[in-house]
Amino acid sequence: MNKIKPLHCLFSLAPVLLYFVASVVFAGETHHLMTAVEWKEALQQGEEWVREDGVLTFPEKEKTVIRGILPAPAGSGKVEVTVQQPMGWDTWAQIPDLAPKGTSDAPVLLPVGEGDVYYFARSKSSGGGGYHAFHSTDMKTWRSLGPISAQNGAKTAWVTTAEYHDGKLYVYYDKPNDGDPHLMVGTIVNPGSESSIEWESKGRVFDDPSHGSDTAIIRTSDGKWHLISEDWSPINARENSWDSPLASRRTSSNGVTGFNENVEKPPVDLRTTATGKSGTYIHPTSRNKPFEYEIHEPAQKAFGDWTAIQVGDRYYLYADYHLAGGGKGDIKIGYFGSTSMDNQFTFLGEFGQGHPDPSIGFVDGRFYLMIQRGKIDWVSEGPWQKGLRGRLGVDADQDGTVDQWTEWQELTETYKRKPGFARVVDVKPATIQAKGLPEMDRYFFELESRGPDVERIWIKRASEAAALSGE
Repeated sequence: MNKIKPLHCLFSLAPVLLYFVASVVFAGETHHLMTAVEWKEALQQGEEWVREDGVLTFPEKEKTVIRGILPAPAGSGKVEVTVQQPMGWDTWAQIPDLAPKGTSDAPVLLPVGEGDVYYFARSKSSGGGGYHAFHSTDMKTWRSLGPISAQNGAKTAWVTTAEYHDGKLYVYYDKPNDGDPHLMVGTIVNPGSESSIEWESKGRVFDDPSHGSDTAIIRTSDGKWHLISEDWSPINARENSWDSPLASRRTSSNGVTGFNENVEKPPVDLRTTATGKSGTYIHPTSRNKPFEYEIHEPAQKAFGDWTAIQVGDRYYLYADYHLAGGGKGDIKIGYFGSTSMDNQFTFLGEFGQGHPDPSIGFVDGRFYLMIQRGKIDWVSEGPWQKGLRGRLGVDADQDGTVDQWTEWQELTETYKRKPGFARVVDVKPATIQAKGLPEMDRYFFELESRGPDVERIWIKRASEAAALSGE
């Protein structure tokens, strides 16, 4: 498999052993180093490692060790130190195409449980039109569940996204292409390897004022539904792969109603400068009636065909990425991240080539990003980058030196589907356990990195951490 290269910038530095003492006490029972100010106040050496955003950045593939001291939280019981990496996702690798044979455009992956995966795509078996539903228990063998009934093979009804809730599939499709998302709700009959679907049409659920669509739907862990849509108002979408620098977000409490009324802040807004001038273009479904847009300069990056997932307390959006000023062939996968759906997402990177129309899902412990038409898809073990170890130590006789260390512990996050959700994944964070150490009022820690950066560390009582993670 061809693994993509990390996208963040790393300093080219010689191997180094960096020591610092962190003895800062914060309000409450959790003591942490997180911001640039907190790190720099704690550091005795090596302030050059701290970026303005509070991230410690280490040289790739070089062994770098950092040391510090954190005060123990109030209470009693074993402690553990949690390590968090910056928000990024550079671990995607190519794999052969996983899609059912005979499918092509606009794929939508929807895992609803372990070994219980649905997939929707344009299917050649319907005579070149229409969208079909498929089911798999292993991401290898697909069973056809037939066409999505309300579309009746119509070539203008494009499925863009889907969600799951309480035994029902929510499949959103554009009618006409690139406009006004409609909804089909499918009740799963006899769930599992022998399931079938009974479809019910809900009609139009979003009257899109910008003409763009290609939505992503996600029901986040708080139960709110978010519809992410292309907003074509600031760009000639025809010349930019039908994508845009601006995305809209509408919300709903049930996935059916409220999208028109609940207008939220744009999750993505990479518009350049508005010129005050307007332009027009023709869409294939507009019957020669021009669509109008506001001209911006210079050339803009454009994104679309959104797909979304929540991983712990972080949210990711993947999309087609049409490079600014690029031609039809200059399209990649671009992705964004945020710690809140209410904040604007940050662009994190790009990879791949072609018009992907991606769809993301978590299946049996792995993340899959399926794309249209091509001979490949993408797989990842998760956002966590390997290459971090940690250990804890104590100064039992209070002479300023460590008397006892734990063994070095490999650090990693682990991921598990959140029960009842299709696009939410729970995270068990990377922790250093105080194995065999006596209880003390402060603990030394060391982190060894061979490239991965560190955004934050904090110390908690192990029992408190387990309660917070639901264990």
